[in-house]
Amino acid sequence: MEPLSSFPSQSPAGFSLHDIFAALAHSQNFNELLDVIVTTAAREMHADQGSLLLMEAGEQSSLKMLAAVGLPQQIVARGYVSRRGSISEHVMRERRPLIINGPARGGDYQMLADESAVRRRIHSALCVPLIWQGDVLGTLNLNRTTRKDFFTESDVETGFIVASQAAMVIANARLQTDLAQQQRLAAVGQAVAGISHCVKNILTGVGGGIAVTEIGLEKNQPELVLQGFGVLKRSAAMLQNLVLDMLDFSRERVPVSERFNLADVVAQVHDAVEHRASSRGVELRVTAEQAQLPAMGDRDQIFRALMNLVLNAIESFDQERAGTAPPPRVRLYAWRLHPNEAPEPARKRRPEVAVWHHVMVEDNGPGIPPDRQDDIWQMFHSTKGSRGTGIGLAVSRKMIEEHGGCIVLESEEGSGSIFRVYLPAEGEETQGGGKSKKTSNMET
Repeated sequence: MEPLSSFPSQSPAGFSLHDIFAALAHSQNFNELLDVIVTTAAREMHADQGSLLLMEAGEQSSLKMLAAVGLPQQIVARGYVSRRGSISEHVMRERRPLIINGPARGGDYQMLADESAVRRRIHSALCVPLIWQGDVLGTLNLNRTTRKDFFTESDVETGFIVASQAAMVIANARLQTDLAQQQRLAAVGQAVAGISHCVKNILTGVGGGIAVTEIGLEKNQPELVLQGFGVLKRSAAMLQNLVLDMLDFSRERVPVSERFNLADVVAQVHDAVEHRASSRGVELRVTAEQAQLPAMGDRDQIFRALMNLVLNAIESFDQERAGTAPPPRVRLYAWRLHPNEAPEPARKRRPEVAVWHHVMVEDNGPGIPPDRQDDIWQMFHSTKGSRGTGIGLAVSRKMIEEHGGCIVLESEEGSGSIFRVYLPAEGEETQGGGKSKKTSNMET
C-alpha cells in the first residue's frame, strides 16, 4: 500500500478535459454528467474500471454508486458497495488519495471495496477523495486489471482534476435539491397559512350565524332564526367553494371533453350569483348575444371559473357603496367573435383556432392599480381583505387555460375592471365565419 504525500504541480501530458467541460456546458442531466466524468477519467488514465461513490448522510455501512464503467454487472446492479474497511473509507477519513499497487496483501483486498477484487485481478487501484468547499462527498475509484504498469503520482493530479469536477456536479445537484425542497416547504407553508386564514374567516361567519340563530330561538323571533340560517348557509357554500377551488388548483388535469352551450352556462352563473349581488346592492346584468355558443370541455369547470370572476367583481365593492350614484354594477356578456378576430394572447395560445367565444366580466368598482395587476393571479392574494379567499382568480385562470383559453385583465384604478375570457368555439356552424344567424340577444 503506497500513500501519496506530494503531487507534481504540472498537469500530466496528454490529458484533455474537453469532454468533461463540453458536458458541463451542454448537459443539465446529473447522471449524464457523472457518466461522462467517470468514462473520461477511465479512458485518459488508462483504467479498465472506474466508479464514483457517494457518502450519504446517516449511512455508515455502504457507499452509493453514482456512475461506473467496466465493473461487473452484478456490482453495478447493486448500486451500493461496502464502506467499512474499504479503500474509500480510508481515503475519506484521511482526506488524501491512495494507491494500491501490485498483488494485494493481507487486508488490502477488503480495502478494494468488494469481495470480487481477487476474481477481478485488480493490478493497480487509485482512489481520490471528492472534496467540495472542505466537505468530503465520496471518492473517485479507478482500477487497472489488464495493464501491467501501476498508477503513479502523476495520475493522482489527473484524478484530482476529475474528482473536483465530479464534486462540483454533485454539490450543485445537492444545492438544487435543497432549493427545491425549500421551495416546496415554503409553498406548503404558504398554502397552510392561506387556507387557515380562509377557514378562520368562514368560521367567524359560522360563529356569527350560530349566535344570531340562538338569540332568535331564545326570543322566539323567527326572522332572527332565518337570518342566522342564511349566514350559516352562505358560510357552508364558501367552505364548499374553498375545497373545490383547492382541489382544482392542486391537480394538473385534462378537462372532460364534452360539447356544451356556453350561453346556458352564462345563464346558470346569473342564477347562482343573483342573490349575492342583490344582497350587496349590486346591479347584475347578464347577456348572451347568441342562443347557441357551442364549446368543448368541462361545463362545470367553465361555470365555476366564470362564477368566480363574477363573484370577484361583486365583492370588489365596499358595502357602503350601495345606494350611491352611479350604483354598483356588474355585467357579464358572452358572444362569438368573427373568424380571426381574437386578440394576440388567444392566437398565441391556440394558433390553429379560427373562431373564439368572448366572455366579458365588467364592473364599475374601485379598479386595480397597475403595480398589483400581476399579483391578483397568485394563490391567496386578495384585494378584498377578509371578504376574499385569494384563490378564485388563480383557479379561474388555471381552468380557463386548461381549456385552451386565456384571461386578459383591463383595469384602471378608480374606473373599474374588465376581465376578458377567450375560449375556443366548437361546432361546424362556427367555422364558416361571423356570428351565428340564430341570435336572440338573450338578457337576464
